[in-house]
Amino acid sequence: MLSKFSVKRPYTVVVAVVVVLILGVISFINLNTDLLPSIDLPYVVIMTTYPGASPEEVEMIVTKPIEQAVATVNNIKNVSSISRENSSIVIMEFNNDTNMDSATIEINGMLDLIKPAWDNYSISSPMLMRLNPDMLPVMISAVDVEGLDIVEISEMVNQKIIPEFESVNGVASVKGVGLLDEKIEVLIDNEKIEDLNKKILNTVDSELSEAEDQLMKAKKEIDDGKSKLASEEEKQTGKLSEGLNAIASAKEQITQAESQISAGKLELVKTREELNNALNEIKQKEEELKEAEAALSALGDKLREEDKVKLESIKQNLEVLSQKKAETTIGIETVSAKLAELEKEEDTLQSKKSEIATREQELKTGKLQLTMEMDKAKAKLESGEESLNEKMEAFERAREDALKKASLDGVITTDMISGILAAQNFSMPAGYVSGGEGEKHLVKVGDKIKDVAHMENLLLFDTGEDVIGKIYL
Repeated sequence: MLSKFSVKRPYTVVVAVVVVLILGVISFINLNTDLLPSIDLPYVVIMTTYPGASPEEVEMIVTKPIEQAVATVNNIKNVSSISRENSSIVIMEFNNDTNMDSATIEINGMLDLIKPAWDNYSISSPMLMRLNPDMLPVMISAVDVEGLDIVEISEMVNQKIIPEFESVNGVASVKGVGLLDEKIEVLIDNEKIEDLNKKILNTVDSELSEAEDQLMKAKKEIDDGKSKLASEEEKQTGKLSEGLNAIASAKEQITQAESQISAGKLELVKTREELNNALNEIKQKEEELKEAEAALSALGDKLREEDKVKLESIKQNLEVLSQKKAETTIGIETVSAKLAELEKEEDTLQSKKSEIATREQELKTGKLQLTMEMDKAKAKLESGEESLNEKMEAFERAREDALKKASLDGVITTDMISGILAAQNFSMPAGYVSGGEGEKHLVKVGDKIKDVAHMENLLLFDTGEDVIGKIYL
């Protein structure tokens, strides 16, 4: 139908095509191109801080509960996390057709359920962040100037380049990364502060200084005594343990030897019984052969030839039996001798067993006595330590009273010096001073610390010449 209409009215079709082309060109010319359109990516990042925690603590206390809580959120595709010192990051990826507003509300609800479990920890409230292309930097530039070091380049970037970028129309923010920020770090040496306190104390009251030395000497003696006592206890306990272990080993060896002797005696008794039975059989057979020999010998000349052969065989058998009888008798005597030896060894083992039992009882008694003596020594040291602690507390009270009499209000501490540094390191305008011909001059109060030398020569205290004089940083 469209082809027939185009053939019948070609001019109308041509005009329509031209109109469509013109509208397309106009639309293309007026089209605004956005290289970074504002779209919501299907990602949500949960950031939580836990100051002072190790990566393991962050993972167990923060990351895992969050992962378990958000795992039931609808349309979730993947969950990954990063646990590091002081912070946890959980990254959630959703399906592309997910309503991110609803997902964010649902995540907030899940996080509210696990927040009460963190009441006993210094964990901040989780912060949710939805990824958006607007968060990405539009331009990243690197700066390098020949002949300038990192300090000079950082100063040039901060003072010249960043302000120039910020003045460009449409720029929301400019951030410098990798710039060197010079700072003077002041580390308070507590040992030096304590030395100053001791000097002030020595000047204020020498008797207190002597008392402190005596108390510290007594404390050192108590600490040395506790250390020696622990070392001696460990040493003696080790010796007793070695002795008990040796006795246990000897008892075990004796038990094994007794078992072997008992088994040997049983075997020898059995052997002796067998030999006795064999000997009895030999004797019985020998008697029978002797009777047969006597009967044949009584026939005299009436012996037949076959009887003579039989008589000769009986005599040979009697010789063999006599030899076996002697051997069996010797075997019985040997077995009896071995039994006697085993019984002697058994008596020896019983004697050793008695000696070991006596030694074991002595070691147990020694261990009990050692424990009692160690407990007495510990009690004595603990009593001395308790008394020394009371004296130390009394000394500290006397020390505070003595220091109040000096020019300082109290002991020099890290907090006091930090406060003085904070008070000294400031500079602020205090107004204007009018001069001739309408001129005005700005007046500032304070002078910030400029360099290390200035800070080293900063006066902290002036205790007076009668104490220790001026104290500089």
